Amino acid sequence: MPPEEGPTLAEILEAIGSHIATNRATLSERDVETTFFDEGFFDKLGYDKPGLDVNQERTLQDGTRPDIITTRNSASVRAVYEFKEPEESLKSIHKDQLKGYVDQLDADAGVLTNGIQLWLYDGAEGSFHNVFKLSLPAVDGKEGTHADEREQLVSYLDKDEWDLTDQADVDAYVEETQNSPLNLPEDTNRAREEL
Repeated sequence: MPPEEGPTLAEILEAIGSHIATNRATLSERDVETTFFDEGFFDKLGYDKPGLDVNQERTLQDGTRPDIITTRNSASVRAVYEFKEPEESLKSIHKDQLKGYVDQLDADAGVLTNGIQLWLYDGAEGSFHNVFKLSLPAVDGKEGTHADEREQLVSYLDKDEWDLTDQADVDAYVEETQNSPLNLPEDTNRAREEL
């Protein structure tokens, strides 16, 4: 995770939860997503290149569009995020939707949130299980509260930079990039160019 600059992750989560809880009746799914950006959630986790390491509604090969995809590089998916309206309860149908994205993209993790609840899923190596469910309005900006959940968020979601001076990291980078489901077959790319 990048060095501590600006608000802490605890303060960011508290701000998100507080804003959404206060305004929940008037906020849309897009508003929840925007709040995560505006409060610096993705920046704090090391994603500072919109369109490269954090992508909104990128169309996948099957035509579906997850809300957010974060990547270590342009092709290796770190996490998939699915946002819902604050008034919408998170349900198993939403979990199934997220699982489909995580499986298709071979993502390390999945996040399902309505800004009130945040559910973190481990998707590494074909597994898909809940790590925790966190009530965002209950998060206190003090560093001691919800420390385990925050550590797990960082562990599962931070950008996890590559050390390109380390041959093992270079080999892993090349393998992940070549085998990424985000790399579309050539005929798919050609068809899109013709549109």
